[in-house]
Amino acid sequence: MDKFEKFQKTIFSLVGELIRSKFEQAKDNEQSNIIKELLCIETEKKKGVNASKKDIFLMELFKRFTEIDSSYKQLKDVEVYIRQFPYENTSISKSRYLQYHIGNYFNEMYILKERLCGYLNKLNRLYSKDHRYEIIEKLTKVMSDSIQNTFNGITNIRGHHVHEYRYLDKELLRIGALEGLIESIGEDFIETLSFFLQRSYKQSVREWNHIIQKNNEEIKNLFNIYFDALSKILFGKKGKLIFP
Repeated sequence: MDKFEKFQKTIFSLVGELIRSKFEQAKDNEQSNIIKELLCIETEKKKGVNASKKDIFLMELFKRFTEIDSSYKQLKDVEVYIRQFPYENTSISKSRYLQYHIGNYFNEMYILKERLCGYLNKLNRLYSKDHRYEIIEKLTKVMSDSIQNTFNGITNIRGHHVHEYRYLDKELLRIGALEGLIESIGEDFIETLSFFLQRSYKQSVREWNHIIQKNNEEIKNLFNIYFDALSKILFGKKGKLIFP
């Protein structure tokens, strides 16, 4: 089990125990709202559930973790999406389909970076009065710098994508141009162009799949370092939550 999976198992176990205890305390007609209410509570405010400060703290950690986990899973999903084109005989072209998922991949990478850094910032605030704060602050600073360096190139691409122009891969533009030509020229030349189109598209899919897989592997490596550091802040040796 790697450090990310160990962190996931620990925090899910703690939240599961919390929900179970709330179920045991609740009346039958209240149980259906417990999970919803627990997931809605905020760090500074209780919303409709009898939760202690420790409960609220745990759920805040849990919700932020699930946001990070969701972003990572969406990045992994793109590996599957770009290898398959499910929209034959529709107006959606292969080049635009591929471009769409690549653009979303970079957007989600940016979101993941922000969520990872946001988690560290939140921990700094939550543990600001803890006797270990100086150690925690130094550790989260090192982690934040590591995240910024890892995501720096992708962040820059995403910045251009949003503020200057849509992210466009030159090869995908060429494939899109071929698709347009095939739709408009005579039948005698379509077969030749179609051959080049399919070859170019398959090559582009292979190249992007390689890039995305390598990126995702690097993220998983970062996760193991990141969540190992967080475990040392949040959990004791037996997986018990260290409340600030």
